[in-house]
Amino acid sequence: AAVDLANSLSQNRTLKKLNLCGNRSVATRGWMAFSTVLQTDSRLAALGLSDCNISNEVAVMIATSLTHNSSLKNVRLSGNPFIAATGWTAFSTLFQNPDSRLVSIHLCRNNIGDEVAVSFATSLANNRRLEILDLSGNPSITAVGW
Repeated sequence: AAVDLANSLSQNRTLKKLNLCGNRSVATRGWMAFSTVLQTDSRLAALGLSDCNISNEVAVMIATSLTHNSSLKNVRLSGNPFIAATGWTAFSTLFQNPDSRLVSIHLCRNNIGDEVAVSFATSLANNRRLEILDLSGNPSITAVGW
């Protein structure tokens, strides 16, 4: 079903918001197809992927895809505890991308720790677009990360 949705989205000319929150049973193959669509979709402005049990591997694919997307402004990836530091660090590249239109990203209730928080801070040094980086509910971020 996820692959079919991704195929349909590849023809998208009007959809601006897509909320897939809570879809915990999507397999890696489905997320791979979806991440491919994210690279080229020029209409989608908001994407909800919270509480989807996204794996570390999938997070890296999504982050990589989003570096090629110039329309997405809002992303929600909260409540995905299976994403490890390497998955979250892949988003640092996205924050450095001067073509990114990303204005807000919500990463609440994840296993984000100091290493990732420092990586985000470093990558955001020259970012002029991102207005909201929500890291609430990540108790592994200590004074070092803040």
